Amino acid sequence: MKLNNKKNLVFLLVGIIVVIIVVLILIFGNKDKNNDASNFSNEYKNVPINNKFKYINAKEAIDILQNESGIIFMGYKECVWCQDYAKYLNEAIIDSDVEEIYYLDIYKDRKKKSKEYEKIVKIISDRLPYDEEGNHQILVPSTVFVSSGIVINYDDETSYVNSSMNDKKAYWTDNNIKSFKEKINNYSKNIEVDSVCKENSGC
Repeated sequence: MKLNNKKNLVFLLVGIIVVIIVVLILIFGNKDKNNDASNFSNEYKNVPINNKFKYINAKEAIDILQNESGIIFMGYKECVWCQDYAKYLNEAIIDSDVEEIYYLDIYKDRKKKSKEYEKIVKIISDRLPYDEEGNHQILVPSTVFVSSGIVINYDDETSYVNSSMNDKKAYWTDNNIKSFKEKINNYSKNIEVDSVCKENSGC
């Protein structure tokens, strides 16, 4: 009888340990993703914590632009227009099949004109405006839609608007928000369709 009790106790302890291990794997397996979502929500106050943003650096952005598929949002937290743009971008994507929106804080690379920034500019140059010196420049907020290493769409809708808070509030009317979300949805569907075609070697 005592032997059976010891066996039962051993099985119980083993079961508890297995459950703990599984829980830890689930927690730490999603740690980076959860941290990205949480950090983004802290930087972009209008974006909820259950968002799809994933931080990348400029080198990773270049790799995506040249070889992969995805959505890259470029901006920085101090940009007042980026704040609401990120909110509506997330709302447009949150219920779609898109798993994540890559986020590149472009401020430092753009300010020092790093070689990575110049490379990104070169890749998407046909979508960019010129600065006063006649060079292409990335204005923010902007979003690149990439399908198998090809830029298929680019949006920088509010990057040309006056940056005062009053103008920002006046710009995002219900109609403009609806139109923006519809546009983003259409752009993201092109990426989804391309991914399916690639997997099925067809289309």
